[in-house]
This record gives sequence, C-alpha cells and structure tokens, in this order.
Amino acid sequence: MAYNFRQQSRIRKFAYLGIIFALFTVSLFHRRLVIEPEANFLELREIARGEADLSGSAVRLLLTGSSGLATTFLWSSALDLQEKHQFNKLKLVVDSITKIQPHFSTPWIFQSWNLAFNVAVEFDSPRDKYFYVSEGLNLLARGERANQGRIELASADARAATLKRGNPDMRWFLGFTYQLKMGTSDENSTMRCLLDLSCIEPSKRDPEKLQKADPRGGKTLKMAEFTTFCQENPRLVRRLHDALNVTDPLDIVQFLRDNAEVPGRFVMDTRKQEYVLRDWQDQFPVLPLPFDPNVSGHPGVPNPKDPNLTSETTDVFLMSRTWYEYAQLPLPPPSPDAEPERSNVDELKYRQPKRGWVIIFRGYPARGQFYIAETLQKEGWFDGEGWDIRPWLDPEGEFFREGTAMPIGTDPKYHSGRSWNQAYEFYKDFGDKNGIYISPGIRTELEAKAEVFRKSRRDGPVPPGTIVDRRTDEFAGAIGEGFEAHNRLANNDLVRRTINYDDFLYQADAERTPETVLARKLIYQAKRAREARRGAEIVRGLYEKALPLWRDVLIAHPQYGMVGPVQEEVYEHELDYMLFVQKARDFTEIVGELGSATLPPAIPVPALGDTLIREARGGTPYFRMARGPLEFVQVYEGPNADAVKHGMNAATVATALNLGTPFALPAQAFVDPLVREGPRENATRGWRLLLDDDNIRTVRGRRNFPSFD
Repeated sequence: MAYNFRQQSRIRKFAYLGIIFALFTVSLFHRRLVIEPEANFLELREIARGEADLSGSAVRLLLTGSSGLATTFLWSSALDLQEKHQFNKLKLVVDSITKIQPHFSTPWIFQSWNLAFNVAVEFDSPRDKYFYVSEGLNLLARGERANQGRIELASADARAATLKRGNPDMRWFLGFTYQLKMGTSDENSTMRCLLDLSCIEPSKRDPEKLQKADPRGGKTLKMAEFTTFCQENPRLVRRLHDALNVTDPLDIVQFLRDNAEVPGRFVMDTRKQEYVLRDWQDQFPVLPLPFDPNVSGHPGVPNPKDPNLTSETTDVFLMSRTWYEYAQLPLPPPSPDAEPERSNVDELKYRQPKRGWVIIFRGYPARGQFYIAETLQKEGWFDGEGWDIRPWLDPEGEFFREGTAMPIGTDPKYHSGRSWNQAYEFYKDFGDKNGIYISPGIRTELEAKAEVFRKSRRDGPVPPGTIVDRRTDEFAGAIGEGFEAHNRLANNDLVRRTINYDDFLYQADAERTPETVLARKLIYQAKRAREARRGAEIVRGLYEKALPLWRDVLIAHPQYGMVGPVQEEVYEHELDYMLFVQKARDFTEIVGELGSATLPPAIPVPALGDTLIREARGGTPYFRMARGPLEFVQVYEGPNADAVKHGMNAATVATALNLGTPFALPAQAFVDPLVREGPRENATRGWRLLLDDDNIRTVRGRRNFPSFD
C-alpha cells in the first residue's frame, strides 16, 4: 500500500510538472503571438512607443507612483532656475523632467519652447541665441523620437503594416520653431547664416585655409580658395554681403572664425583625422529620416545620412517644410469633401492634431514651400544669371582678367521660378486631395444639383454657403444628391475663405511664370542700384522696364492681380519710382513743366500748397498727391472681353506730373481710355481699375501720405 501511494504521488507530481510546463509553454506562445502584437498595436510597450530610454525607465520604476509629484517639483525648479539665469542647471532639470514623463507631449513641447524662445532671448549674441534655439529643437526632436512608434515591429501584426503613427503636434512644433526663430525673427539673416555653417563640413569653412599671412604682419585673402568657397556656398556669402553688410572678404573669413563652433552635422574622427557625419539623431539641423511625402512632382526630402543633405538649396524653410510634411503621416486620409474636421476617425490607427482644424494643419507643407520661393527672391535669386562676384572680389582686375564674369548660384536649385512651380504643385495637390480645388465644370454640376435641394425646403430657400446639419439619409433621390452637393459647396467655400487658398494658389501660379520672375528681378535690381547710388538714369531705366511688366502680369493673371497684398506691393513699386524721379530732378524744372505741360484734362494736377512736401532732413521737395501711370489702367472684363482685348488700339498714359516719357501700353493690355475718376460708372460697363483705391489707400496710410479721397 505504501509503495502504491508513493508511486501515485510521484505520478501526480510529474503530471503537475507536465501541466505547469505545458501551461508555461502555452503562455509563452500566447504572449509572443497574441499579447505582444496587441501591445505593440496599442503602443502599450515602452519599445513600441518609440526610442526606449533605459535610464528613464529605471528612474520611473524607482519612483513607483510618485512620478507626478517629482515632475511638479522639477517643473517648479526649472522655472526658478530660468529666473535666476542658471541655464546650465536648467538644461539638466529639463532633461530630468522628460525622463520622468517621456510619453506626455506637454513637457517636451513646453520645455523646448522655453529653451528656444524664452531662454534664447536672454542673450545678446546671435551665436548664443542660436545655441539655445538648437538645444530646444534637439530636445523636442528627442521627444518626437520617443513617441514616434516603432514601425519595424509592425511585421508581427498584419493590422499594423499600414500604420504611420507618431505625434503630429510635436512634429509641427519642430517646423514652427524653425520658421519663427530662424525664418521670420528679427535676426533671421544671422540665424540663416549660422544654419548654413551648421550644414557645411568644418574643413570646407576653415578660415585658415581661406587667408594667409601678409608680409607686413597682417592677413590677406587666398583668392582662389575664397572664390571656391563662394561658389560652393552662394547663399551664405550673398546673405552676409547684402543682408548683414559684411562686404570685406576678410570680414567674412572672420565671421567663419567667430562662429566655427556652431552645432553642426559633422564631427572629427580622431582615428581617421577627418570629419565624418554624426549619427543622424545627433546632428543639427535636426531632421527626420527620409519618408514618402506622396506629393506629385515633389523635389524630395532632405536625408540626414547624406553628407550633401539635399538636392535643393539649403534653407531654414526647407527644414520647416520637411517637419510639416512629416507631421502629416499620422493623420487619417484626407476627406475629398473639404471637411474642416474628420469625424469617425479610428484612433487606434491614426493620430489627430490638437491645434485647430485638421484641414489647416494639412496646408502647412505648401505654405513652407511658399516661403522657400519667397525667400529666394528676397535674397536676389531669380534665374540662371546668379550673382556676379567679380566686381566685388576684384574691382581693379588684380587677380582675374578684367571684364570676365564670375557668377555664382546659377544651378537650377537657385531659380525662384522653379521653387514657385513647386509651390503651385504643393497647393494644387493639397487642394485636390482635400476637395478644396473644384474645377469649373464640376462646380457647375454641383451648383445645379444643389439648387434642387435649396428650392425644396418648405420654410424657404436655403442660401448658398449655409451648412445644413442634417443626416444624408433624411433626403432621398435628387433632393438627397442636392443636399450632398450643397453641403460640399458650403464646406468648400468656408475652407477656402478660412485658409485663403485661392490667393495662395493664384499667386504661386503667376509667380512661376518667366514674366513675373523678370518683373521681380528688375525691381530688385532697381532697389539695389538706388542703394549703391549707381545713377538716376540706370535706376529709372530699371523701373520703367519693370512697371509695364507688372501691368502686363496683373492683366494676364486677373485672379492674381486682384489679390490685395499683390496690388499693395505693385503700388509700392510705382510710388518708389515716382518719388525717385521727382527727387532726382531739379524742382524748378518740375514746376515749370507742371505749368506748361499739356496734361489729359481728367488727370488731376496736384495743387501747390500743402501737397508740396519737403523731407524732414531738408531734401528735395516732392509731390505726395501725384498719380502714377498704373493707376489709370482700367481692365475690361465685360461681355465679349476677348474681342475687345484684341481689337483695341494701344493707348498712351501720362503721369500726373508729366515726369519723362509715359509708358506706351501694348495692344494686349487693353486699357480703357476713360478717366480714373469714373470707376463706378465704368464698372457698370465691365471695366475695373487695375489698382484698387482701397489698396492704394492702405499703402499711402502706411507711408504717412495723404489719401486722394
């Protein structure tokens, strides 16, 4: 009996051990095949949320349930250290906060904003400001990587194969910080120069390689090496020369020496004794790894693993655009009906931004490309002509053969028309995918369907543009189709007005044309010639080539020509031209012409008296009430406009002061010979003024000039 009992006990033990082993094995497989994929899919595991930090995990484990108390204490300490200007300690405290709360976006966003905006402004030196802006951006980039998910783990679960998770708000803040602190700040020219230095390999900007000792004990330029540096970095050199007024080449070399230690993309390899790329996470400017932006005609995103970074010209707005595009990946697919917000979004698969309408959020990449094109033109890059540095570097012909040109920045990536074309493609793609852009034919069909619904209401017709909050299934047949068409049009109109879509699209479309590029180039050259005091005839000639071009551009692109800021800008150019011509001539000659000239009777001659203004510093008198030639141009948009356009003879328009040869308008400009003083009457006949009085009044108010009213 005892033996049987022991045998049965032994059998039971083996059975229990077998059951335990079997359950343990099943649990392992269940964990590996079911629980872990589900945890990865729901981003519950540390490694599934993004880059895991072992030290941070250990700290949170030791704190157990008191992490909130520790975060509050450290947050208060950070604010106290900031007030005391103990910025080195502040950085350590901020790092501790983000280790305790790595998956809560607010600490990352607030503290990075704090470093880039609040701490940076405490310093006077742009280099110090640049350092803390870079620290803020790097901090937020670390937070983004800690919350971007681990897409490579998606293979364990077929559901996750198409996921593009991440935190759109953190990515957006990265682009926005680049834009505000380096693109549009008061010191943006200096910040952009420092950003350029960050992207250049230090050995290629070594000041010791660009100058040599002078026999008299000073320093002199190595002209060949410096010329090569200019050819490789045209935007940096031109920005230093034009925007920062660093016109002496030796001063440019000194700028390189003073800012040699800026945060950058390269580090010295002590074994190879050469500079190599840092790990992409440690570089500045900080960028994400390449991704598919899914935009037709896209020039490509920068690759931080590539020493050349990008095929485009390096610019701060390129960094902004890249992060704005990267922020789109976690979003749900866009709605083709121009819905400001997406409803019924699967939050397990997608992430929604917390800032305003989703459709506004989707428009930031196009706006970033818009800024890229604008900045190229502001800095003087228009076409393949580039910038001739020969007159600057060697005005006396000591080093290079006199008369030869040395243009830099002639590559296509410096052509503003090319960038404007990309901006147009961005806006067109944005409009197509989100239902913002509706072709005229489709709009006509939608209006016809919507009219059936609008007239079907017993309580009166529904006004166009009014969004009706009813379920689609409440209407059937043609009325149901009309309801859908009406709401689609109403949403479309609301969104287009809110984001100013039409103006941006029309502007990009017109700016990409060679005529607009040339008009802007001539205005830029005229302003530079005025600053350099190159002579009245040269400046005047440039203006008198540019203004007729602007007239033709505004007529050829009527939607662009009616954009308020564009009209204001063109009137600014005309006003600058008129004031320059008046100041460049003898006042007695102007008054004599004013009394004897035969002017069109409908053009008001400014009366002498309070309209005759002398500059505060005692310069040449000029008239602030004079009309310019573009202000008398009226465009016909009435019936048979095309026939009138091609059938009218050329007209001649004179300035109010008859200062020089008036512009001869070509036949395609189709200018109404009627007077400006009757625009309301002319409007009933299909005419409109090329430059609206409201926009003229805005500019004159900005310049403290009296209005014509």
